[in-house]
Amino acid sequence: MKEKELISAFSEITADETAKNEIGRKIFIKQKEKKSTFFKRPLIAVVAVACVFACSLPVVAESVKAHLREKFPEAETMQENIQYAFYEDSDDHIKITVEEFLSDEMNVLMTVHYKALDEKGKEWLINRNFEHDAEASRSIGVGRNVGFGIHPDMQDNTIIHGVNYSYNTEELKESSTETDRFFVTFYEASSRDYDSEKGIFSYPMPSGTKTVYLDTKGNVPVSEFSLASDKVPSEYFTPTYMELSDLSFVIYAMQHGVYETFSEPRNYGGRWILPDEEYDNIRIYFVKANGEKIRLDGWMNSTHPDEKNNHSDLVLLSGRLPEGMKAEDVVSLEINGVEYKLR
Repeated sequence: MKEKELISAFSEITADETAKNEIGRKIFIKQKEKKSTFFKRPLIAVVAVACVFACSLPVVAESVKAHLREKFPEAETMQENIQYAFYEDSDDHIKITVEEFLSDEMNVLMTVHYKALDEKGKEWLINRNFEHDAEASRSIGVGRNVGFGIHPDMQDNTIIHGVNYSYNTEELKESSTETDRFFVTFYEASSRDYDSEKGIFSYPMPSGTKTVYLDTKGNVPVSEFSLASDKVPSEYFTPTYMELSDLSFVIYAMQHGVYETFSEPRNYGGRWILPDEEYDNIRIYFVKANGEKIRLDGWMNSTHPDEKNNHSDLVLLSGRLPEGMKAEDVVSLEINGVEYKLR
């Protein structure tokens, strides 16, 4: 997305002026053409553009069991990590349960089950327009007692704790009945730098929409690696650190001319100054024990330096782990021909 396109997209955001100014504070993200076949990630300018109901996911399972493993094949190898009956709430008419929960804090995946407890609950469940609720999340954002979905809790400070993320809620219509409706909801963040280890989950009930904070610090192990080499992969960045799980990866760096920040009256943000040809020529691979190289695809965006990310100010690349791979398969990382052994 070019800078003028980013400005145009920002001008179309529906929000009050205060919220829009706060969104404008989140430093930008560089978008590249996606070539991945395993998961299409919309790279998002500013804070979030919800991908609600419109995003396609794999075919819905015939059974209501093991929704995560059906929707996200990578969860098949993480069955022991899935938490069941993670959260529930009810009134006299409706019960809601987060039946399955899987998280490495960057990727949070949940299946949600609504059950009618009586005839009044059944009528509400039949008539409730959950798609409208999801659309409300898209235009306003979950976490404000509206909508239906989950997103990272950035502690009301997008400057210090801001990350880019996408999220989606989809009904499993083939599994739903008059008394039971099932949904898959998830978010995918560009890093764990929102720091709160919590997700904001909003969901409708007969009495109104409720919002709760769920612990998302993770049930999927995450490995951490320092990155060091005598060679230099680019004059524009120095790789520093990587986090790797069976769900995702994030590679950090210090930037030397990738972006610059600016401060103007009523506006704070940044602009990309990395030449397009330099960006297009970045090549990053996971290397397996047999020497096979898997090219990586995902997000590149700014971040805030802190001790947790080795004081890095650039997410060089982050995303979902390539299909069919596990974290243990990766023995080294290659960036523009420079190899980093993972220790």
